[in-house]
Amino acid sequence: MKFLNERSRQWGLPVLVLSLLLLGAAYLATTNGRTATAGVVQGSVVPAIPRSDTPVVLDGKVLAHARVGDRVFVGGDFQQVMLPDATVITQPYLFAYDIDTGELDPNFRPVLNKLVRALEPTPAGDGLYVGGLFSTWDADFPLRVAKLDAQGNLDTTFAARASARVQSIAAVGDSVYLGGDFFDVSGTPLTGLAKVDSTTGAVDTSLVFNLGPSINGSQLVRRVKAAPDGSALFVLHYGETVNGEIRRAAAKLNLTGPAPTLSGWTVPWLEQTNDSLCWNRLRDMAISPDGAFIVIGGQGADNPPNCDSVLRYSTAGDGVVNFDWSARMYSSVFSLAVSDVAVYVGGHFCAAPKNPIAPGGISSDFTGTANGCDVNDPLASFNPSQRDPDNAVFRKQMAALDPTTGQALEWDPGSNNFLAVFDLTLIDRGLLAGHDRDRFNDIGTGRSGFFDFGIGDDTQPPTINVNDPSPGTIISDPTVLGGLAQDNIAVTEVVIRLKNITTDQWLQTDGSFLPTSADLSVTFVPAGLGEVAWSVPVANLPVGDYEVRGFARDEVGNTSIALASPFTIPGGTVCSVALDVDDQPVISWTGFLENGVNDVVIRRDGSFLIDGQPAGAGSYTDTTATPGDHTYLVRWRPNGVRTDVTCTPDPITVPEGGGGVSCTAGLDAASKPVLTWTLVAGVGNYAVREAADGWIATVSNTTTYTVADAAPGDYNYLIRYTQNGTQIEVPCTPTPLTVPGGAGAACTVAVNPAGGVDVNWTAVAGVDTFQVRDAATGWIGTVTDGLSYTDAAPEPGLRTYVLRYREAGTRIDLVCLPDPIDAG
Repeated sequence: MKFLNERSRQWGLPVLVLSLLLLGAAYLATTNGRTATAGVVQGSVVPAIPRSDTPVVLDGKVLAHARVGDRVFVGGDFQQVMLPDATVITQPYLFAYDIDTGELDPNFRPVLNKLVRALEPTPAGDGLYVGGLFSTWDADFPLRVAKLDAQGNLDTTFAARASARVQSIAAVGDSVYLGGDFFDVSGTPLTGLAKVDSTTGAVDTSLVFNLGPSINGSQLVRRVKAAPDGSALFVLHYGETVNGEIRRAAAKLNLTGPAPTLSGWTVPWLEQTNDSLCWNRLRDMAISPDGAFIVIGGQGADNPPNCDSVLRYSTAGDGVVNFDWSARMYSSVFSLAVSDVAVYVGGHFCAAPKNPIAPGGISSDFTGTANGCDVNDPLASFNPSQRDPDNAVFRKQMAALDPTTGQALEWDPGSNNFLAVFDLTLIDRGLLAGHDRDRFNDIGTGRSGFFDFGIGDDTQPPTINVNDPSPGTIISDPTVLGGLAQDNIAVTEVVIRLKNITTDQWLQTDGSFLPTSADLSVTFVPAGLGEVAWSVPVANLPVGDYEVRGFARDEVGNTSIALASPFTIPGGTVCSVALDVDDQPVISWTGFLENGVNDVVIRRDGSFLIDGQPAGAGSYTDTTATPGDHTYLVRWRPNGVRTDVTCTPDPITVPEGGGGVSCTAGLDAASKPVLTWTLVAGVGNYAVREAADGWIATVSNTTTYTVADAAPGDYNYLIRYTQNGTQIEVPCTPTPLTVPGGAGAACTVAVNPAGGVDVNWTAVAGVDTFQVRDAATGWIGTVTDGLSYTDAAPEPGLRTYVLRYREAGTRIDLVCLPDPIDAG
């Protein structure tokens, strides 16, 4: 969507069609069942020249891309972005731009506190999952995983919470698979892989994925990729075993049954080479558009077939699967993407296979090590293309391989990165690439590059709507007509006219009304990606029924369907609402007599309440209103046009319990929680609940309850009951309530002479397993039958150590003193 300068234009009006268009999200695809996102079929290799009109990331690294509708999202650990006019803005970790114009979305400015590592569109293309290290997003606190809607707003109903970094995300139907370094998601113990509900984020415990010891420290799962048909999930990881079975480097989960199951599909990683070093340096995995094969790549001192190579494996079968070919890249592979015609490779290398690779073979039998790499000089003596000229062709940190033979294609854009090309993401329009320097193919793209096939012929017309005044409403003194117009590329013209259908006359530009129509002076300005906001000033409109009519046109002449949006300027209509002595809303109205209308309809919260009420003046008592906020309006149809008058105040609040209900929490002499709440008229049963643990008890005809079995810890209690068919929850204060305990448990920390941090704690009766954690980053170590732990190589700076254990089924987090401690 091109963002336009403020302008006013006039055009003629085509035949009017009396229909109101609602704005919709573009480029949406639908899925059902277990369907995953379809693979990218492009038909040709992407252009080698990147676009130069996209926002320029000035620092850090770009680690992830995604397309949702007309927007490209860019994530990483960067801080600043430069716009085409050389304006530099601070926009850390995540931003979006228009896929056609390259213009930054000014309405998507999220505030995150840490980096973004994974971006995955929803299967329907109407939202986006975001993963990384962040723990705050604007005013909310998503822990390392979040969901956005189609407009980029944070979806706070999605409540998955990971204990450590989310590295990769795969969305399959109604489920989302998270891969990363966590041991816990939303309180459920999980080792690097989780399955959560796509809408709520609730953990699905049907997935069992017990990953064996990691060979790469605290890192667990590097990448998750779903088969395009949603039948399988492939996991690139650093574990030795999965569910007790040997599954080094990669595992396959079958998703066709009621629960994911571990396949017998096995990569014989250690059997393929005598050097296992690069097993802990695996960096990426990608799957072909038809799901027939995956490719795996990583680092490792030029030791083929595994290290510093790209390996292709068939996804079929249920046994040991050897590679189809191994493409020796001579130095580090960090990112992979597969289209129907190419395997794209990014990293820090300067050579690729020169020749086709025989089935089951490797691209070079050169016995030496050729990973010396001068990426700017293909003729340098230590370049692989010079040391191994029969097998290696120069490629500057990016390459495209033939999917069948592994041979390097002619595509050679190059990157000037310092460390690597960290991300390659294929979309229908081309290839998105992220690195840590400023040029692809010597073009100043910054850290993010877009190798774009370009826009096809534009046949999509714009859409237009009116939101001021809202269609069908009543407004006594409007000062402006306004709305939104949207197009896939650019809205260049907006035409607006105003007709008084009571007098059958049209508003003129001088404020008068005449029988002939007139194009009004329209101002429209950018309102965000995909739309412009248009407005027409008006003043002193006489009483009557009106229609806003008009259309929008794009730069190639496509014209929207014409709109006709009604509103009414009333003659003194008033509606108010107030609570009576029983806290029931009483709706009162006057002035509803225009055009001989004899009765009105009362509506509540957008739905019908009662009709046949007297026009002119009247009142109605709503005896069915449940506790909470409600909006009332009076509807009638002067001259056959539906018009609505909202009652004030809007909304009006009906108190819970017909007068307010409260709950307090305290401790008795035995330190047991005692909850006391207000009696609610007409309610006999109350459920006692704890926010994290759920239901505790249901009691009848009482207003107090003692939680006799509460273990030491913090609790957030609430009372739940049903009134007038509505379920209501009342939190008990204070929140949280702390139940003391732990038999005097204490934890201390001290820096030892070697620079490590010694953590010591006292015994807790009945507890033999403890976790040592860092308050900021999560799990450090687990101790069984012991009372001490040494963090031998702590991160420098001020740190808070926490001792976690479970006492009587309750998780306890004990902060170790002093807090914080300076780890150097």
